[in-house]
Amino acid sequence: MASPRVNLAVLLVAVLAACQLGRPPVGGPFQVGAVRVAAPEPGLGDALSSGLAGALARRGGLGAGPHVALRVLAAEEGVRAAGEGARVHQVTLRVEAVVSGARPRRLVWSGSRDYGASGLDPLADAQARADAWGRISARAGDEIAAWLLYAPSEAP
Repeated sequence: MASPRVNLAVLLVAVLAACQLGRPPVGGPFQVGAVRVAAPEPGLGDALSSGLAGALARRGGLGAGPHVALRVLAAEEGVRAAGEGARVHQVTLRVEAVVSGARPRRLVWSGSRDYGASGLDPLADAQARADAWGRISARAGDEIAAWLLYAPSEAP
């Protein structure tokens, strides 16, 4: 009969292995296709493409497969609050992801992110704005990749 320490060690190894394995993807692999951006935000298309490619690569879902085309439906920026010496801005992004191939699918993703701007240093404010667009693009890539890999697709 095994000792309680051995039983606990075996249980701990089994739990840790299960945590590392995670849920296997339902679909994949995918290729990042064209990114269409009608918004005047510089670098937004590249940020969306690299965000999706990075998220798919981290999950093992990047490879030769159906193309995922992204289209920016809206990219807006505005002031949410203003006070003495500081303003809170918000960037809002709405993206359509379309999967081509034998089982086409479509998702419309939207999200927003706040950032602060002092109004005193234009370079720092521009960097904060660019960081906000980069982070919202990375979050869009993560959530779209999760949808691609783990969401069940409808039967034809």
